Amino acid sequence: MKNSSPTRVFQISIHLILLAAVLGACTLPRLPGIPGPTQAPSAAPTRAIPKTIQQTLPPALVETSPAPRSELPLNGSLVFQFNQPMD
Repeated sequence: MKNSSPTRVFQISIHLILLAAVLGACTLPRLPGIPGPTQAPSAAPTRAIPKTIQQTLPPALVETSPAPRSELPLNGSLVFQFNQPMD
């Protein structure tokens, strides 16, 4: 009697195809000393993008205490928290 029936061979081949597809979709991190793929030169010159861009954005309100639409005690205080230090 044979150990491998046609359905068993079909199941194994499907599993191998799925495994190959998953492994082919994964990328491994670059190892030091091994060059990566080369890129074809582009027609348009590229402009270097600075790593840090200093922008002066207006402050934004992040959180308030008490919560909006809640009652405030007579001797209570208001706390406003912004996304940057305030003067």
